[in-house]
Amino acid sequence: MGLARFLIYFTWKDIRIKKPVYEQLRRFWTRIFAVSFVVAP
Repeated sequence: MGLARFLIYFTWKDIRIKKPVYEQLRRFWTRIFAVSFVVAP
């Protein structure tokens, strides 16, 4: 569940700072989180 912290952090940075890099990081880590959630038994 360590990825959830990344998602919260990047979402917060995206909302507060409005830099496109944080949105890209958030989308990337959301995909990784979703894949690991689906694959994990």
